[in-house]
Amino acid sequence: MNSKKEIYDYGDHCYVIWLNEKHDYHRDDGPSWILYRKNGTIYSEKYYNNGKLDRRDGPAEIFYSENGSIDYESFYILDKCFLDDFWEYFDNLNEKEKNNHNILKTMLRHI
Repeated sequence: MNSKKEIYDYGDHCYVIWLNEKHDYHRDDGPSWILYRKNGTIYSEKYYNNGKLDRRDGPAEIFYSENGSIDYESFYILDKCFLDDFWEYFDNLNEKEKNNHNILKTMLRHI
C-alpha cells in the first residue's frame, strides 16, 4: 500500500507522518508517526497499519529521552494494547513473527 509523507513544523516540535489513501496513518517500512523535538532529537515514534497501532517486530509506541535512550515503550497488535507486558504480546505472535531478528533483540531487553 502506498503512503504519502507529510511534515508539520510548529517551531518547537515537528511531526512527520505517513498516510494511506484513506488518510489513515500507515507505513510499511518504519514508523508512520514521528515527533521531533526542536533540537532535532526524536521524542516519540508510533507504528500504524491502516490506522491501527500495530507492530509485529517490536513496540508500536516508543518514547525517547533527549539523550536517545528509551523512556517508555508499549506493544500493540491491531490496536490491542499489551501495555508493558511484552510476554503477553509475544504469545500473540505467530511462529514466523516470533523468529524475527528484531523481536528477538526486543525480547532480550525484557529478560
